[in-house]
Amino acid sequence: MPPVYDIVTPPQYDCIDNKAVAQWLEIPSCDEKAMDLLATCARTAIDQVGTYTTKSLSPRVMSVFFDSLDGVRPIKYGPVSEEGLSMTTGGNGVVSANSTPTLDQVRGFPAPTIRGRYLNGVKLTYNAGYDVNTLPPALRTACLVCAAELYCELTGYKPSGNLTRNWRMLANPYRDFR
Repeated sequence: MPPVYDIVTPPQYDCIDNKAVAQWLEIPSCDEKAMDLLATCARTAIDQVGTYTTKSLSPRVMSVFFDSLDGVRPIKYGPVSEEGLSMTTGGNGVVSANSTPTLDQVRGFPAPTIRGRYLNGVKLTYNAGYDVNTLPPALRTACLVCAAELYCELTGYKPSGNLTRNWRMLANPYRDFR
């Protein structure tokens, strides 16, 4: 069975909002209905870019459950802070000093790995996500472009410049292909 990921606590903030998307699209003014749609597009874009890159674009607490594990496994939805890493096992699983979660560098991004042998399940809980100061500008821009693209597709709005259609190119350097 593949690992099961879960959000323990929701994001502490969104890296973009409806006002940022309206500004990106150069929309001079919006009514309340348009602002609500822009907010929906922004949240959807954050999720879409986060899923595409397997990164958490804002701080949150995540968990992952393995029904069994033997060896070393990477954990998705980084970056991850060493603070808050915890592990619990099911059944007779034993957590030993050599099998506690550790942070390794993968392609320049901190990614946790879990090492050891657990036949009765193991759950890792961790703090994931970029904070306001560490979110790469290219990922924030990818979210803006994706939200703008969604808004234009839903409404037929035509922006004055070429402000859409390249969010994947911006996010590709941060994509994890593991």
